Amino acid sequence: MAVAEKSTRALLVEVVRLQAALGTAMKAADEEKAARREAETRMRETADTLTQVGAQLEREERRRRTDDDAARTLLATAQDAEAAALAARQEAVKRFDEHANRWQFSTE
Repeated sequence: MAVAEKSTRALLVEVVRLQAALGTAMKAADEEKAARREAETRMRETADTLTQVGAQLEREERRRRTDDDAARTLLATAQDAEAAALAARQEAVKRFDEHANRWQFSTE
């Protein structure tokens, strides 16, 4: 019987050791799953952030193009106004010269 008891005891010790090892392995696997879930969550959050940043960049690019178009339109309008002012000035000088010439001929 002593041999059977020793054998049973050895088996019991081995079962306890294997249960402890299994518990440790399961705990490690659970920790790994939790770490993987956390990494996946962070990756999704990062992807969402990148999507938002990309959308913001697109909005800013459209706004910049709109601003560029508005600036070109404003510049063209200013140039047109400058040309119109110059033409009006030249017309006024021409009329003044015409009137001055008429008055010179009529006073002689």
